[in-house]
Amino acid sequence: MVRGRSRPTPDSPLRRHSGRPGEEPAYHYPDRDDRVVLTDADGKWPYPQYWDRSERYALHLVESFLAAGSYASLLDGGGGKGRLLPTFAGYFRAVVGLEPDAERAAHARRVVEQRNLAHAEILHGDLAALESRADRFNVALCCHVLQHVPSQDVASILDAIHALLNVDGLLILFAPRSRQSTDRFVANHLAQGRVVSTSVDEREFNRLIVNDDGILPVRLFSEAQLEGLVRTRFVVLKRWTYRERGPATLFDRFILRDRVFNLPLLRRHFGENLVLVARKPGPRRR
Repeated sequence: MVRGRSRPTPDSPLRRHSGRPGEEPAYHYPDRDDRVVLTDADGKWPYPQYWDRSERYALHLVESFLAAGSYASLLDGGGGKGRLLPTFAGYFRAVVGLEPDAERAAHARRVVEQRNLAHAEILHGDLAALESRADRFNVALCCHVLQHVPSQDVASILDAIHALLNVDGLLILFAPRSRQSTDRFVANHLAQGRVVSTSVDEREFNRLIVNDDGILPVRLFSEAQLEGLVRTRFVVLKRWTYRERGPATLFDRFILRDRVFNLPLLRRHFGENLVLVARKPGPRRR
């Protein structure tokens, strides 16, 4: 097993305040310089540009969904360095980015300033910081966040997001997908310039949520289990997958493979990442 200098049973990054007297030390995202993620982006993909093209495909589908409606406000929960703010901010009149890692929140503020996103605000903290907020959001974006939080906290995070959305508000959720019927847990780290992925059990995964060794714990969600968690709170409107490793084939010269494996008969078999778009329903009428 991969072990790091981890703190036992840490609070979820999206369910904690940091830095107050008597509390745990401030949260830091384990992959401090995104070295693990960026190295994996150069991994065994079909061709050099595929990783970026696949992500643009997934983001374009989300943008098409947003363009078809009218949404005033966005919550970007766990938005990290603000990488997606320039993509989505133009669809909203007000944007709040929430990030529990102080360094990454500061980077996101620089993105807001550099891109002149005057209607965007970056907050350092957790979801509890927004509980007293009078205004609710029309859309909540949770992009590759839930796979890095303690497994027992996923349901409460979805509850908190649900509470922060207006009725008919949208949840846009990105997460890595397990090809199995159950969730998988892995620990990713760099060794000799490449990403080494080690299977771990759920307990070890939770121990590694906060560590100082650059080990990035990742939960790969069973599509059925993740969608089940979402469906208890939201109405799922749309789902698709993106990114698939493997050598290039002839058809990769003519079409992005993601378009093919999102056909109804193929989607459940292909795609390393899942995107769900779901709506918060109103109260049931008796």
